[in-house]
Amino acid sequence: MSNIALEMEDHQQIMDVMKRINKISMQGNRIIEGIYEMCNISKEDIILTLNPLDKIVDDAIDSLDNLIQETNTKIVIDCSHTVLCSLNMLPRVFHNLITNSIKFTKDIRPPEIFIKSFQENNTIKIKIDDNGPGIPKKNRMNLFNAFERLHGEEVEGLGLGLNITKKILAIHNAQIWIEDSSELGGTSFIIKFIEQQKP
Repeated sequence: MSNIALEMEDHQQIMDVMKRINKISMQGNRIIEGIYEMCNISKEDIILTLNPLDKIVDDAIDSLDNLIQETNTKIVIDCSHTVLCSLNMLPRVFHNLITNSIKFTKDIRPPEIFIKSFQENNTIKIKIDDNGPGIPKKNRMNLFNAFERLHGEEVEGLGLGLNITKKILAIHNAQIWIEDSSELGGTSFIIKFIEQQKP
């Protein structure tokens, strides 16, 4: 093999190593940012006010506009209720859940997400349906743990989004769990605001 060929091979190997190092570095930074966010959720002094759900969901969708356009995602909103919440924190919940739905569906079919609110006695429930591959029942509870991932390295992510979501909702005295989607055949995330009282 000529010296020129060896030099080109060495150069390619060096470039491959640099790409791997850069990827690991970026992952490390995202992990640090995620842990920092997790640690600060419970410490933040939040202000709870009554706010319309449709505005909160719209704020989350606006922050994901590029992703929604790129993946041709269809989102239908039917939220006519108000909830006692932090306008700084609650949109993050919908941001995380919508991102997850798109991430796990986009390589299978165009994502569809249906977000609906309804009242049961003194509680407000929100149902987020998608047409993704679904989540096996045995994995559902563990997915809310930090760094828990269902698909390993197949799908990009750190396994922090649902844990952060659950922590934010706990501050709002709200619960979240997973069911099969009867609307779209994928997954349903159910959010339940236990008490809705004026601040």
